[in-house]
Amino acid sequence: MPTSWLDPSYTSPFEDHKDQALKDQLACAGQWVTFSYADAGEAPEAIFAYFEREHEEVNIGPEIAYSSSDPMVECRYADFDNVPAQGDFVTVVQTFGNVELSLLFKIDDRHEPDEQGAIMFSLEFVSGSRTVN
Repeated sequence: MPTSWLDPSYTSPFEDHKDQALKDQLACAGQWVTFSYADAGEAPEAIFAYFEREHEEVNIGPEIAYSSSDPMVECRYADFDNVPAQGDFVTVVQTFGNVELSLLFKIDDRHEPDEQGAIMFSLEFVSGSRTVN
């Protein structure tokens, strides 16, 4: 039996505000990261994203449970002119007092965008440098 207590044209208020909710979350906890592409013809893109150096992910499948602590970055899918793929790169610069860390990661896996329009990339550490100002 279909839902009869709502008009068929009803749209949840969440649908109208989910993009803004994602923007608010990123604005609160995000930082600028630079995506660069393995294809040298593509220009790098600076995107405001949420970066986690040790993202904890626990997967429980039908037979085997496992966890990983790979770095990840999450951002808005709509912010990209060219959505990065596996093998492309992410540069994250973090400042701690007068120390600046520049970290280069390779995209290990690109997850499909979720229902809010966020896309997550699993990363593999490539190299890093430290500068004291």
